[in-house]
Amino acid sequence: VYHPTIGTNHLERRLIFGKDSQTSHYSQPPILTVASWEIFEAFVHQGKEQEGEDFLERNYETLHASNTYLMNKRRNYGKSSLIKITHPHETGRDNDPTFDFLKNWRLSQERQLPPFLNNIRAKINGATNLIDLYTLGRSQEKKGWPTLPINDVMFNCLYAESLRYMGEIAHVVGKSEDELMFSVEAHSVGQEIVDTMWNPKESTFYALRT
Repeated sequence: VYHPTIGTNHLERRLIFGKDSQTSHYSQPPILTVASWEIFEAFVHQGKEQEGEDFLERNYETLHASNTYLMNKRRNYGKSSLIKITHPHETGRDNDPTFDFLKNWRLSQERQLPPFLNNIRAKINGATNLIDLYTLGRSQEKKGWPTLPINDVMFNCLYAESLRYMGEIAHVVGKSEDELMFSVEAHSVGQEIVDTMWNPKESTFYALRT
């Protein structure tokens, strides 16, 4: 949800999601469940386990919804358990060189320039970013961007961890069916990461295009 005083005035938001949109179509790395579990453990370490359980109870529906959203809306087609991202910004690594293959041309940052030229270079590169984002946002809505979605390694690792802790939380609050569902899914995601993203020749995990 956008900042109430900024609204949709920001150019990037207007270009991608429309001038009257109040929310973004992007997700973010799934770390809420892990953070909630660590808060629970902090209560336990202070001898306040019941308060910790109450905390998990109060937030259970939100945590459940955030995990099932990824399971139901971002999962690959078919039997795959991996989830996809629709934009590099969803990873929290906006400028990660992993996604350089998606970008249009940029003015080189390596050459030292006088300050006034540096400012011009920054503005040109910033404008190019907006053009990229506009192209991505519009094509996402209409016919899909050919280079995305992808299965990002980090995003799926965080997702597997989130599911595992969601199973732990479900156990604490007495949701046995949810505990089984999230635990099984966590194992499936983790196994698929190893089976499909690991390149043994290069000893490296790689993202996958879906």
